[in-house]
Amino acid sequence: EASVEVAFEITLGRTPTPEEMNACLDSITTWQQENESNSNPNTQSPRASLIHVLLNHNDFATIR
Repeated sequence: EASVEVAFEITLGRTPTPEEMNACLDSITTWQQENESNSNPNTQSPRASLIHVLLNHNDFATIR
């Protein structure tokens, strides 16, 4: 939970809403389970995946 809050604060400058927190924790759990069942050593860590998702947040969208 603390790592999700830190990720939000660093990337978005705010804390996650309860819904965002639950979604992030669910995703991290899913990614961990996928990594455990995958024999590929190059799989991205769940926390790195979360940062990747947050950097693709619509707050970073550019309108042209």
